[in-house]
Amino acid sequence: MLRLSETSWSDIDFSAVRACLDADELSMGTRVQEFESQFANYVGSKHAVMVNSGSSANLLGASVLSEYSPVESQRNVVIVPALSWSTTYFPWIQQGYRLKFIDISRDTFNIDLATLAEEITPEVVGICVPHILGADAGILEIQKLAEDHGLWLLEDTCESLGNRPVEGNKKLLGAYGTIGTFSFFRSHHISTMEGGMLVTDNTDIFHLAKSIRAHGWARDLPDVSIVGELDKDPWQRKFKFYVPGFNLRPLEMSGAVGLTQLAQLDGFLEHRRENARLLQNQLRDVRGVNLQAQGDNGSWMAFGMTLDPEALSREDVVSALEEIGVETRPVVTGNFLKQPVMSRINEQCIVSGTFDDADYVHDNGLMFANHGRDLSSELSQVVEVISNLL
Repeated sequence: MLRLSETSWSDIDFSAVRACLDADELSMGTRVQEFESQFANYVGSKHAVMVNSGSSANLLGASVLSEYSPVESQRNVVIVPALSWSTTYFPWIQQGYRLKFIDISRDTFNIDLATLAEEITPEVVGICVPHILGADAGILEIQKLAEDHGLWLLEDTCESLGNRPVEGNKKLLGAYGTIGTFSFFRSHHISTMEGGMLVTDNTDIFHLAKSIRAHGWARDLPDVSIVGELDKDPWQRKFKFYVPGFNLRPLEMSGAVGLTQLAQLDGFLEHRRENARLLQNQLRDVRGVNLQAQGDNGSWMAFGMTLDPEALSREDVVSALEEIGVETRPVVTGNFLKQPVMSRINEQCIVSGTFDDADYVHDNGLMFANHGRDLSSELSQVVEVISNLL
């Protein structure tokens, strides 16, 4: 009835993929370049670099920043919230940083801004802030904190494409930080099969990202850039490597369908917001259910909520929803500090204070799908199931 992941593709998207296959154009090429250009313009950034997933975009961002602003022994801490997806965290550990965990707000599921301001200490070099499920984490305040303390800022916007925090401002979430990252996974706002994007206004970071994305070579870069001076022999250049890199390149098909999906994104977003308005109205008088707060500009990747344990058992709600075909999950990872992997990375993490709100969401939260189509029938059944349990 309501799966977490469903296709948003129509004939125009399938035709874009078939055109690549028919032309035998599979590796990253002109369609990827055009998608990068249009996407940067859409979110309000100067540059965009497409990769093969949102997780790869985070890995690329961490790798670029470690090259651009090398990790120092005394200044190597990245602030992160206690709730996000796993690959918000792992790239920093893999690049030699330490993580300082901050509690969240149980209303928005995003980083607690008051605690964030208090935890910026001399060893902090940057902030990695995810915008959870479509909700602005408070980017204007976070951006100012980063600027005031000389920190870089990475916005993990993989779940929040389309949120405009300032009405009339061209910039969308993801375009305010030093780097912004996005995901085009099947359940997200647009889908390119797998795929992701890194955006930035910094040309040096852009050049580093292009090189690190593809093996560390310097194709499509100026003769002189942050990666160095290119070999003057164009033939030798083809296999010259300038920085340690990966192979995070997307397929040309992903770029092609990115273009067709981007053209439909405004319509997808309106459906998602209308679905949210409907659910908010129907839950208004339902006791014990608190839907995530996203404000007027939320892009509502999914519906996250917490249940008052005095009124509703999460186990009962999950069981009843799954019984009618509504797939559910924890709210992202819940409190990440409770994940088994912490025993492996604990020495690279700074954990102090309490995490009451992250624990509350961990113990009482759940989420289910939103999609870029009319879900009025499905959402009415969800509300009916919860009301019956009450």
